[in-house]
Amino acid sequence: SATLFPISRFLNSPFKTKHLHLADFFRTYSTVIDCIEIESCFIDVYGGDCSSTNPWNEQGYILSEGLRNIDWNIQILYMENQTHISQVKKCHDVFNVPKNGSSVSFPFCAASFGVFNTGAGSTEICYRRSKPSARLFDLNIESRDPLVGVNVMLYLPPKFYNETAVRSSTRYLMLSSRLDSFGLIPEISPGEISVVTSIIALLAVARAIGQHFAVFERAAYTSDRHVIIAFFDGESFDYIGSSDVSYDMMKGEFPRKPRSDIKTQLDPIITSQLDGLIELQQLGTGNGRELNAHADGSQVRTERYIRSKLNLLDSKMPPSSWYSFERSSPSIRGIVLAPFRKKYEYSRINSMLDRVQWNATQRSTAFSEVIIAASAVLRAAMDHVRLPAAQKPTIKIDSEFCFIDSSDWFSCEFFNRINGGRFKPSSEFYSGKSTYVSAGYRNPIRFFVEWLAIYATGSTAHTSNVKDKKTCDDLGKDQNVYLFTWQADPITGTYYCYRTSMIVHQVNSPAFRIDGVVLFHYFSNGTYSTWTESLYNIENLQLYLVEEESFEKVMLCLGVALALISFLVINTLFCIVMYLRGRHGEDIL
Repeated sequence: SATLFPISRFLNSPFKTKHLHLADFFRTYSTVIDCIEIESCFIDVYGGDCSSTNPWNEQGYILSEGLRNIDWNIQILYMENQTHISQVKKCHDVFNVPKNGSSVSFPFCAASFGVFNTGAGSTEICYRRSKPSARLFDLNIESRDPLVGVNVMLYLPPKFYNETAVRSSTRYLMLSSRLDSFGLIPEISPGEISVVTSIIALLAVARAIGQHFAVFERAAYTSDRHVIIAFFDGESFDYIGSSDVSYDMMKGEFPRKPRSDIKTQLDPIITSQLDGLIELQQLGTGNGRELNAHADGSQVRTERYIRSKLNLLDSKMPPSSWYSFERSSPSIRGIVLAPFRKKYEYSRINSMLDRVQWNATQRSTAFSEVIIAASAVLRAAMDHVRLPAAQKPTIKIDSEFCFIDSSDWFSCEFFNRINGGRFKPSSEFYSGKSTYVSAGYRNPIRFFVEWLAIYATGSTAHTSNVKDKKTCDDLGKDQNVYLFTWQADPITGTYYCYRTSMIVHQVNSPAFRIDGVVLFHYFSNGTYSTWTESLYNIENLQLYLVEEESFEKVMLCLGVALALISFLVINTLFCIVMYLRGRHGEDIL
């Protein structure tokens, strides 16, 4: 289990590691605050405070502070083992529930458990204490770690680096969705609307491009205009994934810092080369007939491919990855495609209860909405590389809807074939579905997105003679443009060596890797995410009966009396033994 700490939230007050037992309190609503762009590090974009900006999550939030930012001062314990739940319920029903209209009386059923936490106090203190220079015996103990995500990035097609050339003039369009969500209990973050439906649409776009990649590649190289498909991880914790990319672009080190020892590598990309960013959000919550295009009113230009498909709203941008890039390049354009208009219409964003409960009609509507979003984004990508209209492919969606319809991501045969035993179900992940970014382990969705992206855009034409995993892996040496992966076709189960222009980036907030500044800057910069995680274990969960105070006093008196009697008996026996020993002059024991 994990406890999360945004450093900036607790600089001025000590943090107490407390948790709460949940009942029906969170049945319908989100755990984020009402105007959640202020929750992130982007308050300077529009100015004002939370009460004066667009309350995007007005219909879904419970507390204006956001549930995850509250110090509850009591323990939270979530149980999913049905045997344990039945035992607790039985004890509760027998002793704590009134019967026949009478009031309840002692004894009551109660529970106790121990919690071991690897961190205490503010995050700044724990982070400083975890540094090697602060350890007395140099023990390898990390009391609190920054959240770490994994961005999955597709470069369609890749732009090769030429060290003798002047600064590249290549233009890029970035298509994105987020990979992560959260809940009050971090591991219980299914994110089916917050995350998964948008991922499905973006993967469909990647598949459509991949099936016509030769045509798309030719158009991109001719026009010198490329597309990046980005699945950003850590976005629900103040945009860790997109901030990492933006920071590397500012340094000229994205996607990789050029190296003299590698001959074939990707051309560095800077923020000013981005023509724009299109992000998909909350698909499956609208009417299935149209989407809204949200854009920053001071920057938007109504492009033909957007005007023809979507209803453009001249408004402020909702919370999105665009803010990470706008911070370093204010002229960059961004569009969020979503069913909602001026407020979120879905009330379980970033919630433990973010699970779809569609009937047949709602499922069909959601399916149509995903198709509309994917078609609009695909058209934008095709127009960006200036692909002739007659050559534009169509969108197809997996009819099994494994990401949504499966009870977990390990019971779907389509996923099992592409997994090929590489990733095992873990007890750490609630019901086999988790989109929580974490610090110690990876959420399972990123593995499936990575493998599906390889299947969607990977080529086997250049590796048709490869027949085993080792040979496939060896092809990836001495270059950083292509990823070579030995995996199964999810339709047939046949293994191939896929060549994909994809990089899987491990990301964490730039706040924890800024050079040349004092430690305190990490925790007060106000620019980048400062979320960290402290792990804890719950042990020795026990049920017992609690008696009333008078009973406890009686038992205390009885205990004292028994202790006195025992003392007298033992003292008497001791005196007798000593008397006999003195009389007989020998040991009588």
